[in-house]
Amino acid sequence: MLPERLGPKIARECRISTPDAEFLVARGEVLSIGGDWECLSAGEKDSRSLHFPPVSSGMAAVERLDASDGDETRPSSPDSVLDPQLEGSLETNFRRRKVSNGLTGSAPALKVVTLEEVRNHRTPADAWIVVDGEVYDITDFLANHPGGSELIMEHLEDDNVHDIMQGTDKASDHSHSKSAYEMLEQFHVGSLPSKVAKTAPACKTTFKSSNGFVLDLKKPLVLQVGYLGEDYHDWVHQAIVTKETPFFFGNKFLEFNTRTVWWVVPLIWLPVICWLEYMATRRGLSIYGMLPATGAGILFWSFVEYSLHRHLFHVKTTTYWWNTLHYLLHGCHHKYPLDGLRLVFPPAGTTIFCVLGLTSYKSLSYVLSGDCTRAQTADHVLRVVFGDLEQFWNILKNVISKAVMPAAFGGGLLGYVMYDLTHYFLHHGVPFDNISRNLKRYHLNHHFKEQTTGFGITSSLWDWVFGTLPPTKG
Repeated sequence: MLPERLGPKIARECRISTPDAEFLVARGEVLSIGGDWECLSAGEKDSRSLHFPPVSSGMAAVERLDASDGDETRPSSPDSVLDPQLEGSLETNFRRRKVSNGLTGSAPALKVVTLEEVRNHRTPADAWIVVDGEVYDITDFLANHPGGSELIMEHLEDDNVHDIMQGTDKASDHSHSKSAYEMLEQFHVGSLPSKVAKTAPACKTTFKSSNGFVLDLKKPLVLQVGYLGEDYHDWVHQAIVTKETPFFFGNKFLEFNTRTVWWVVPLIWLPVICWLEYMATRRGLSIYGMLPATGAGILFWSFVEYSLHRHLFHVKTTTYWWNTLHYLLHGCHHKYPLDGLRLVFPPAGTTIFCVLGLTSYKSLSYVLSGDCTRAQTADHVLRVVFGDLEQFWNILKNVISKAVMPAAFGGGLLGYVMYDLTHYFLHHGVPFDNISRNLKRYHLNHHFKEQTTGFGITSSLWDWVFGTLPPTKG
């Protein structure tokens, strides 16, 4: 329930901010909370005192909120109330977190952890490590460690993994980068008694760029990232390893369309692929011709996959709209690599590419059938996007028949589906053999070790062809 002194002041929704927490309250019930707190399980309750003596530097601020559609609320600043002596208890469904990971809330109080406590957290479901006296809970990161979870589990019994991190241990020749150490700070839970003088790392929720713009991670990100200017590239490659899904847009419709569960991809596109292959047979293509045509389409997609990843997704941007576009296309994935709802490409976006591809296919079909008028119309659409395609058509006309085109296009679309599902597996699946284990390590190295190499997702073929294989040693 709300403190009695607060009751008369709160007619609608309100936000109560204390020095270490922030409560969102409506009709006497706590809806959400910020700061270093967590939700209790069903049926549990906790009481939070809101008493602050006048001499205290802390002050509880009560801010009334205007209700809006859905779950969102907006502050109504003119109705804000400040009271230096709020007192009473607030019955909540929240309590202070035992461990503060991620980038939400304020810096936790420094916690002293003994080696005996650390040794109680040495299982895959609860994995703690010690690096030079600092203790980290890396449970959520195990599956995404570029070297594989097995490497960490082999050394989970060590009381200090300093040599492993530095690459001076005989079992490891890889020295972890500065960014790896910075990422590790997200999982800090405390310090050994010998390190108690060190201040616990703050859980940052903002980023200030060199041009003075302050990005707030708690707010929708897409329309903010463009303002980072030249700092955007460095910021977006400092990964936040959390399973929480960040907000892209304040608009619910736009936000919904940026989130896609993995199984939507095969559900939508496999029937389209089957239809394309069927069309090839209707045009007289035999099974012996369909297999190589489909295979050629898959191979062509792997080249497109590599080219897009290397030359578009990893281009360095500095202006507002280019930063924003890059974040939507790929930057968000490098910033939040564990965001499972933004790993596969949304069907709406894929449809745009397919329309361009089908227009290309239609234009070639008209050329092959002698319908020059319709070919010119389709070709005009593509010229606006890609420029003059005359020579391109002349080459394809001599090497690809009308019956082969749908099979090849279906193969390309199948290659895309294989790519999206493989990419999801590499981040959220469990490797089952050496091939999948090496492929997962190959891709995670691209995320957490060296972003300028290893652009292939489904294979390293084109990295080998174009000389972008990652170095073999760290």
